[in-house]
Amino acid sequence: MTLALALPPCRRRRGPAGAADPAPPLPAPPDPAPEGGGPPPAPDALALGRAAFEAGRYVDALEAAAAALEIRPDDIEALLLRACARLHLDDLVEAEEDASVALALDPTRLGARRLRAEVRRARGDVQGALEDARLVLAEAIGVDRAEALAVRAWARHRLGDKAGAAEDYATAAALVPRGRWSIEGGSALLELGKVDEALEQLEMGLASEPDDVLGLVNRATCRMLRGELDLALADADRAVTLRPTLGVLVSRRGEVRRLRGELDLALTDLSRAIELDREYAETWRQRAVVRAGLKDVEGAIADYRQALALGVSPREVLPNLGLLLARTGALQEALETFDTALRLDPRNRVAYSGRADVRESLGDPVGALADLGRAIEVGPPDWSLHHNRAILRNSVEDHEGARADYDRVLELKPDFVDALMTRGDLRRRMNDVDGALEDLARAVALAPDNPRVHLAYGLAFHARGGAEALARADEELSIYLAARPDHARILAERAFVREKLGRKADALADFRRVLELPPEGDDSSRSFARQRIKRLEEAARPPE
Repeated sequence: MTLALALPPCRRRRGPAGAADPAPPLPAPPDPAPEGGGPPPAPDALALGRAAFEAGRYVDALEAAAAALEIRPDDIEALLLRACARLHLDDLVEAEEDASVALALDPTRLGARRLRAEVRRARGDVQGALEDARLVLAEAIGVDRAEALAVRAWARHRLGDKAGAAEDYATAAALVPRGRWSIEGGSALLELGKVDEALEQLEMGLASEPDDVLGLVNRATCRMLRGELDLALADADRAVTLRPTLGVLVSRRGEVRRLRGELDLALTDLSRAIELDREYAETWRQRAVVRAGLKDVEGAIADYRQALALGVSPREVLPNLGLLLARTGALQEALETFDTALRLDPRNRVAYSGRADVRESLGDPVGALADLGRAIEVGPPDWSLHHNRAILRNSVEDHEGARADYDRVLELKPDFVDALMTRGDLRRRMNDVDGALEDLARAVALAPDNPRVHLAYGLAFHARGGAEALARADEELSIYLAARPDHARILAERAFVREKLGRKADALADFRRVLELPPEGDDSSRSFARQRIKRLEEAARPPE
């Protein structure tokens, strides 16, 4: 399953290059101290601190705020400035302490509460951030309201309320347009499967934040899901260029390349992603798919097992793992794997179909037919499942059932030559020669170079009988034998047709050729040839 990615944040930088996340707006300028009371404010220190903060010099801002607090320990503006600086320096415990002290001094100060919500979000304190955001939203307008909505959106997302998160991010961006909020909202919509809406939000966000890697990789995902693989690859490439050591980005590019059919490049990307982050389970699953496509069955099995160990849903992995185990001949383990898959997901078509193949190989055609029937029931029409069941029914002499499945195959795929040919041959064996010839005429028209089609057509004409039909049988069987001259059974069949046509010399030549070929199976063709040669030779002797 392809999901939106939630990327680990960049560490906040300690210099003018700025933080990875947008800095929260600075608190309002301090109110002047009332006349005649308390120590004077420290406007020079605060002004210097504000200027340093705006320039991204957070250490200088911190020192200036500390200087102001030495003069006036209860200066709310200095406390909030220091809290902002500490937030950007990742001194989160101290930042929360400063914001809490400011709130203790003035519980009505919405900017202080909103700042503490931001700090609690940075600390991962979902409930604390949510409570502060709720109190701000009860009264705030403008920027404070938008910032609080963004915090609540983050908390809702963490609590699994993706729809609520997307709504809050959209409302925040409508109040104060910020690319990051549109990107976060688009990512939540993508997790909800609302691909087109997600793409619209991500486009809006990337218009102002063109190098946001979360936006780029999730837009790549939207485009991938829409089949726009060239555009998806361009986004994934850009994201990897911006953060080449982030494994989830390299992994997503590998997934896009897999869908483009570039399996070798996809394998390179996915292997590199595993080197960068061995704990990202989806990369192992994706590499398993690629390795299976490259016929590296053992490697694919190992990757699927690792994906399971890291927490990928067994419902996503077990059906494909079972198919690979069956290919290696580990039929009992494959059977157990399919059994587990179907306990987890009783409507998994791949698991039913795979288990049917295993059961047939283990000599359980009844169980195999039951599984194919269930596979047909649980999903939309699929001609291949009917085709597989028709073959199995045919093999156990359920000709009526096989005929019904071939009818369904040809309803779904009218020009499927193999089904036309096989249904035609089945009709011949069920004495519906006219129906057989009708099917086989279509098959020959669709695949005139297929010798097997001509063989089935020739056998049907032989079953029809009569001089004209026998002549056509000889013609069609000869086309087949031109490609397979050493097929003894069909050589004997043509010899018999020629005998019926009165071409005894040609018939004898074919029968004698059968005796020259290596024996086949139960040697019935050779036995039949000996009988017919004896009869033809006796008929050719002059009477005594």
